Amino acid sequence: MHIHLQTARLAIRRFTAADEDNLVRLNSDPEVMRYITGGQPVGREEIRDEIIPFHVAAYDRHPGRAALSQHPYHNRGKPVGKATGYSAAGPYTGF
Repeated sequence: MHIHLQTARLAIRRFTAADEDNLVRLNSDPEVMRYITGGQPVGREEIRDEIIPFHVAAYDRHPGRAALSQHPYHNRGKPVGKATGYSAAGPYTGF
C-alpha cells in the first residue's frame, strides 16, 4: 500500500481495487455528490470498471499527481471505520 501521509488519526493513500465498497458508499450519498454530479449517485459498475482503473493507471502516467483515499486511524495507528473521503494532489504549477 502506498501511503502519502499518515498521522496518528488519518492515512492518505493511493486508491486500490479494495476501495470499491468505500467509493460506492461515498458516491451514493447525495450530499457527497452535491457539487460533483449535482447529487446523482455513481453506480458500482462505473466505480469498479472506470473510476478505480483510471486513477490506478494515472499513478504511472502522471508521477507526483494523485487521487487519494482518506482513512481514519485511532490513537494506536490501526485503521478504523471506512474511508472518510478522497482528494487529489499534485505539485503547484502556477496559473
